[in-house]
Amino acid sequence: MPSANLSASLKHKTVAPFWLEYLLDAALRAGVDLSYALVESGISNDDLEDPQSRISMAIENQLLKQAIAGSADPLFGLHMGEGIRPRFMGELGYASMSSATLGDAIELMIPFMKVTTEYAQLRFEWREHHGDKTLWLMWES
Repeated sequence: MPSANLSASLKHKTVAPFWLEYLLDAALRAGVDLSYALVESGISNDDLEDPQSRISMAIENQLLKQAIAGSADPLFGLHMGEGIRPRFMGELGYASMSSATLGDAIELMIPFMKVTTEYAQLRFEWREHHGDKTLWLMWES
């Protein structure tokens, strides 16, 4: 998707505040302080602490770009994922962590993905190839 189309599609979509906290935490671990950029974007601590608030994905995307540039890490998103903790997703995170299997955790989380982000839908399917089963996670925007 071209950059202009992506920016336009993000304008009216939102993410949960815990996702932004997660991004800020990962940026700090990578040596990038985004607090000034957060203030410039109009996001307050109250916004981040209110589980009912929603943050524009355009703001989240801009902060992500700044984290990638500031860290000079092209794999920033991957490294961000390495640090995920259940607390970032609240009760849903803890419920998924207590699932008996990865498949159960994913099945539990899929209906709640709209709570996390409006950008894409998550689905999964098991595929068999030469007798081996593999789990495929698919993000569809």
